[in-house]
Amino acid sequence: MNLIELDRALRQLRMSGMANTLETRLLQAQTDAMAHIDLVSMLVSDELECRSKRLLERRHKQAEFRDPDRRLATVSAGLQLDPLSININTTYVGILWFKRQWERAIEHCRKILELDPHFATLRWMLANLYQGSGAYEDAIVERKRGIELSGGHPLFIAGLGDSYAAAGKREDALRVTQELEQLSKHRYVMAYWIALIYAGLKESNTAFRWLEVAREERSPMLAFVKMDPRVDNLRSDPRFSDVMRGMNFPIKNSY
Repeated sequence: MNLIELDRALRQLRMSGMANTLETRLLQAQTDAMAHIDLVSMLVSDELECRSKRLLERRHKQAEFRDPDRRLATVSAGLQLDPLSININTTYVGILWFKRQWERAIEHCRKILELDPHFATLRWMLANLYQGSGAYEDAIVERKRGIELSGGHPLFIAGLGDSYAAAGKREDALRVTQELEQLSKHRYVMAYWIALIYAGLKESNTAFRWLEVAREERSPMLAFVKMDPRVDNLRSDPRFSDVMRGMNFPIKNSY
């Protein structure tokens, strides 16, 4: 099999990451007298990097980052067809949160929680909304409910730290970061969650360090950094534009 045939075969296998760098890597291996295992390792890394970028691009497209109003209209139409759908209602509230429409979203969130008061994800969203509106104590109450309903999932624990930070309760927020550090030894804890706590504490240097870790580990929630209200106090920092460029986002806000 020659180089052209190998390239074609890789693309048929949907391994374009390897195909794109194959010729360059083979030349590099020959020049550096590279061991076969090192060549294979580089090609696999190229493939993983390519797939990660494609996944992020799909998330960007699915979320319709450039036109949240259109996304809101689409979800609103879905609610007309299925007004009791928990998933559609949660998506609707999430878009309102991204658009900073706190009161409208809080009212809607409370209404849906009457249908399922034990839905932890919606409790998490209601806490985000309270926090965004400045009702920090209400946010903390909802965070604690979410932790209980989720069985102590790290996402909900991190959210409590985030709300403590926003409320100016520094010691409580730092205690949560320590708890997350311990949890990370045996459960997945997103670096993005920790970055949010330090953003709330207005410790921008530490927040940006954790955002960089989040980028390196490809934290899924980093895909929402462009619209996330919890990082609003970082947006005026030039380093935030660097984060956006690193994610291939346009710099202009979309809310």
